[in-house]
Amino acid sequence: MRGRLMRVIIWLLVAAIASASAVFAQTTATTRWVIIQFQPERDQQRNIDSIDMAIGLAGSIGADLVLLPELATTMYPWGSGSDVTEYYTTAAENVPSGPTCSRFAAQAARYEMYVGWGMVESDGSGGIYNSFVMIGPDGSHVGTYRKIHLVPGIETAIFRSGSEVELLPTSLGEIGVLICFDRRFPELARAYAVEGADILFVPSATSDRAVDEFLLPARAYENDVWLLFANQVGPHPQPRADPMHGDSRVIDPRGETRGRASGDQVELLVIDVPLEDVEMSTGILDWRRPDVYGPAATMPEGAAVMPEDAVERPDAVSADDAGGTSLEDAVASARQIVSNGETPVLYVLPQPLAAGERIESWTGVVFEATSDTWFVFVDLDPSANWEHPTQYLFVDVATGETTVTAATVPPI
Repeated sequence: MRGRLMRVIIWLLVAAIASASAVFAQTTATTRWVIIQFQPERDQQRNIDSIDMAIGLAGSIGADLVLLPELATTMYPWGSGSDVTEYYTTAAENVPSGPTCSRFAAQAARYEMYVGWGMVESDGSGGIYNSFVMIGPDGSHVGTYRKIHLVPGIETAIFRSGSEVELLPTSLGEIGVLICFDRRFPELARAYAVEGADILFVPSATSDRAVDEFLLPARAYENDVWLLFANQVGPHPQPRADPMHGDSRVIDPRGETRGRASGDQVELLVIDVPLEDVEMSTGILDWRRPDVYGPAATMPEGAAVMPEDAVERPDAVSADDAGGTSLEDAVASARQIVSNGETPVLYVLPQPLAAGERIESWTGVVFEATSDTWFVFVDLDPSANWEHPTQYLFVDVATGETTVTAATVPPI
């Protein structure tokens, strides 16, 4: 009760901030974009209630678009143990038929606006994803993006990775989504741009302020797109991590910041963008030379952002259908490695090593695959510096045969 009351008070303060931000009335020649910056807690239902209230606040001041951070309905993982996996498995919902989608869709339809947020998605067959869901002004499901680049260990131990580069169609333009860690990989942003993206959404839960200061404007400018960054704010749930830095913002295709939230407060960032500016273009993509870059730098339409060999061998990415060993089996085997009662941190490759591929440490070759092989790096003491006990787990996809190699340094 006490926590709920405090949260209501916080959102009342948010309402005051939103009202102050909307002193100048929105005109018909602008579109109003609202970013909700906050920090979820472990209580999923409390988060959903608070978000629902915030979406209503945004709608009441004329928002055309509302954007929330990564994993907004839960919180970012606080570890990688079985209790964490169980929490996210329980929290996962089907999209768009789940209760959260239905609730937020009602708000979107009521205020005739787009609403996008991060949540845990269930695929209905045991897989869960760190996903972004978008609902349209009529309450319909616009699309879902599954995070492609998962943070090693923290996220790979819990979620499956997505593999689809797909734009979300809206009346504001074509939208591409980069969930947090995705923003570090220029190929994904460029793939969206080549396919015709007008806006990039970057829902995040990050403490990398220094990185975002230069990287976010660069992603907007180099791809000639608007970029909306919605970050969490407050203490990071991961041990010894810096706080989530907030600083949610809207950046135009010239790389200029049109509006920015604080670095330490829960708030609604309200930005009115002239409709003529939404169509802004620097024309930089017209000067690209894909004939020089080569096919590796050109994303074909609808291509998945995965290693080329994995695209050619889709059965190797998930061996369940072929009766082989799955990635989940490999992770389960790795979890059985325990040293001195410590809970290991796992760093997992999302696709198998192909025959001939090698895993190397700083000092030499640790393993060379003779067939498709899952690889899990088991860090037995993640709080230590570089040189400390680690183990390398290799599982043959076809036979399930397991090889464990001890080492004192992490792989390259």
